[in-house]
Amino acid sequence: MNHREILIDALNKAITRGETAINISKMSGFSSSSLSRLMNGLQEDLYAGYYFSILDCLDEDIRKEALTKLGIKTEVHPEEMVKYLNGRQIAQLIPFLDKEDRADIMQALALSLRSSDQKVCA
Repeated sequence: MNHREILIDALNKAITRGETAINISKMSGFSSSSLSRLMNGLQEDLYAGYYFSILDCLDEDIRKEALTKLGIKTEVHPEEMVKYLNGRQIAQLIPFLDKEDRADIMQALALSLRSSDQKVCA
């Protein structure tokens, strides 16, 4: 399955669930006529930015399935994340998180400090 077929499959799943092509078009910024041509096989490709804008408009499970088929990881484990981001970069993400996520981070920091203090004292 190529990238175009993966997107069309994801779009068809979203439409089957009740999403409309017009709404997807509005949310993604991709013209509805181009979306229709793409789905009907009359348009071969689209810019990568539109591709991912369209995927971002779909339900999370549909989007994750499409990304997985493309070979893109949809979940990153903490030990993998530190390979790509340093502490300063992770700290820069915190203001963009919602209240509950920030609370989880504060709790994790408190627990990690408590456990590291115990290790130092032992």
